Amino acid sequence: MQIDNKLPVAPSAILAKNSGTFDSNWQPVAIETPHALTIEEIKSIVNDYKIATQNAIKAGFDGVELHGANGYLVDQFLQDGSNYRQDIYGGSVENRSRFLFEVLDEIIKIIGKGRVGVRLSPFGTFNDMNDSDPIKLFSYILSELNNRNIAFVDLIEPRASSAGGSDNQISNAPNTSEIFRKKYGGFLISAGGYNAKNALETIANDKADAVAFGRYFISNPDLVDRLKNGVELAKYDRTTFYGGAEKGYTDYSFYK
Repeated sequence: MQIDNKLPVAPSAILAKNSGTFDSNWQPVAIETPHALTIEEIKSIVNDYKIATQNAIKAGFDGVELHGANGYLVDQFLQDGSNYRQDIYGGSVENRSRFLFEVLDEIIKIIGKGRVGVRLSPFGTFNDMNDSDPIKLFSYILSELNNRNIAFVDLIEPRASSAGGSDNQISNAPNTSEIFRKKYGGFLISAGGYNAKNALETIANDKADAVAFGRYFISNPDLVDRLKNGVELAKYDRTTFYGGAEKGYTDYSFYK
């Protein structure tokens, strides 16, 4: 529930299967069937992104990344497994992408295209996400992003569809960077389930311009230096994620 016991919102009133969330006391609770957004509510949320960008600038950030992945609201509009709408925000690939580009264009107006990135998760299954034709969908999105000349696109590899919730990886998942590399002419970042070996191979084989790390950057404050010098990466402690004090955040050692 949100403030005033309002339901969570989504493009369509569909209950996500095999998913859960947590309350303010970090106790697991079941997912609720969301409220399908009206056109007026969608316009209001687009404006919320505009305000958030203005706040980021005031806070001193150099740029912003629009999170269109992992089953969050933008991703829910994109994929036909979560978007059953019959209006201008549903049905065709172009309509399902409309919310993403309305938000992105508002952000660009505020901060400039050279200071905006977009994160996407083709083939991702986290939060019960799925699409009937992800190659068609994300090829269209990337072609439109090409036209906007933004700073970067960040694609999540579906082998890491748990989105950080566990260390399990899908061994036979499609290789997103390989599939979509030729679809996008700008700066491409690949993320999800990387170690030193496959990260360096991805760059060497020109499947991406950069590789993003999350968990290993927590446990290796000198991650870049370790990769350059072939030093083994320190293992992270998952039990310290998402809560607690400095343990597991600022107490990892530099290898030197």
